[in-house]
Amino acid sequence: MADTAWEDEDGGWWTDFPPPDNFDGEEEGRWGDDCYKRTLSAAEQARIDAAIEEDLAEERAEAEAARDLYFGFDSARGDGRRQKRRRRLNRGGIRAIGAA
Repeated sequence: MADTAWEDEDGGWWTDFPPPDNFDGEEEGRWGDDCYKRTLSAAEQARIDAAIEEDLAEERAEAEAARDLYFGFDSARGDGRRQKRRRRLNRGGIRAIGAA
C-alpha cells in the first residue's frame, strides 16, 4: 500500500488511505487489499484543491518574475515600465547591452 492520492485521467481524485468514518464516496475493493482505492472525502478534496491553488499561485508568481526579468520590467514597481537600458534580443532572451 502506497498511502497516496492521485488524479485519474478523468480528473477524479483517488487515494488508498483508509476511509474516514461515515465515508459515502466510491470505493473499489476493501481497505487493506492490494488494489484498494477510494475517492476523496469532501474535506480531503478541499485540501487537495487548496494545495493545487497554492502551487498554481507560486508558479504564476515565479513565471511573472521571470517574464519581468526577461523583458526588463521593473517588477518592484509593478507597473510594467521598462528599466532605462537598451536591450537586444538573442537566443537566450533579452540582455542588457548598455545604459541608455
